Amino acid sequence: MPDSKATVLLFGTDTGHRSVLAGLLAAQGYRLPQVAHRGEVLAAMLRCPSGLIVIDLAGAEQEGLALLAGLKANPASAGIPVIVLVAAPHREARLASLRAGADDVLAWPPDGEELCLRVRNHLRLSVASPLRLTSMTLQAAILDAVPANIALLDMQGVLVSVNQTWRRHAGINGMPVSQDAGIGSNYLAICDASTDADESHQVADGIRAVLDGSRQTFSIEYPCATPSGQGWFLLSVAPLGEAERVGAIVMHLDITEQQRAARKILDLNATLKKLSIQLIQAQEQERVNLARELHDELGQRLALLKLNLHQLSRVLIAPESRALWSGIDAEVSALIAQIRVISVSLRPPVLDYLGLESALGQLLQRQFSGAGTTCVFEYAGLPEALAPAVEIAIYRIVQECVTNVVRHAMASNVVVEVNGGESGYELELIIRDNGKGFDRSTLAPHALADGSHSGLPGMQERMALLGGSLSVETAPGQGTRITATLALNKPE
Repeated sequence: MPDSKATVLLFGTDTGHRSVLAGLLAAQGYRLPQVAHRGEVLAAMLRCPSGLIVIDLAGAEQEGLALLAGLKANPASAGIPVIVLVAAPHREARLASLRAGADDVLAWPPDGEELCLRVRNHLRLSVASPLRLTSMTLQAAILDAVPANIALLDMQGVLVSVNQTWRRHAGINGMPVSQDAGIGSNYLAICDASTDADESHQVADGIRAVLDGSRQTFSIEYPCATPSGQGWFLLSVAPLGEAERVGAIVMHLDITEQQRAARKILDLNATLKKLSIQLIQAQEQERVNLARELHDELGQRLALLKLNLHQLSRVLIAPESRALWSGIDAEVSALIAQIRVISVSLRPPVLDYLGLESALGQLLQRQFSGAGTTCVFEYAGLPEALAPAVEIAIYRIVQECVTNVVRHAMASNVVVEVNGGESGYELELIIRDNGKGFDRSTLAPHALADGSHSGLPGMQERMALLGGSLSVETAPGQGTRITATLALNKPE
């Protein structure tokens, strides 16, 4: 007895011929889907995997042979037996069919009993094969095992097959079983008619682009309300068919958990950024406090000590005592000067009272006076007052950079530029020198060749926390250029 569940796909452009074939095979209990266009064959096979294909060449010899060659060249359908029907005296068509890979060739009109026997035998051989699952059936099983919602569309955008995950999702969303998970519906029309979100229209446009070949793939992330709450999905579209596109595969992957994890990471990064800013602010406040202590407490005490030393000088008579007093007085004067320098380095008062331009000018004058290095300072195109956090960040970066220049660069010329950038609404800091430079690729991110630290990570972190960036261009013997940029708020 024939397998009543077997599917025999009938292809031919002649409706009358297909009806004859269906009439001859119907008594055997086969499922007999009929297809008149070559581009619809794969979609029909996906809707109902076929155990055998019958191709009628009447009126469509070239199209039928092209279909046969395509089926045998496609790994997904190469194992499916194909019977070809040709006109009785047409020897060349018989040979061409065999060359293209036909498993059997019959003359038209076929003998009904012979046709049924040949179909039965081919189906038996197919079932008895060690590779019992055809490639098409195997692919369907693989798709069912995938946890994503997967659907196959034909060239018109009609749903021709879906996997089990898609079916479960359709049921969860309230789609009646009678609608068969949307199979037979035009997916493009559904997307076009949606009023929920712009993403639906983007999806329709993306699928059309894949179907017409103007795009190879398409993907988009979109939010979606589910019975369990707000979800996120990744939709991906890829073509079906290799030499010729016959449709598209659409996959909806639930990425809700990934989105939640990513959002959590963003929240943690925001918290870390906030803590880093607070830490820098605390460090700056500690510098302010320490500078004040040095100036107001230790500085004042040293000044008083110097006054007392001058009082003591009146009673010193012996030359040895006068010499000792002179040495002590000089040491105290040097100590007062050093404390003043340290206090200003910790927190320059001029930054608070006169602003960034004056503070940088005094910093550069202190660093390069008597150092044998020519320094050019340019400041233009910026608002009179910047945010305190921006001013102290730029000041610290310049302070770190010029310290590196003095200690390591052996430069004769240094240029420091602070400007409003090309747009006029950003801060651009450029520090360049003609020193010896260095090879960053051979160094640790924070170390210089002599083992000391460059401070680059700290400078980059300061800019990153403000939403800016800092880059370094250098090479041995080529000097160094450091550029920091930061967007500024436009005036109202």
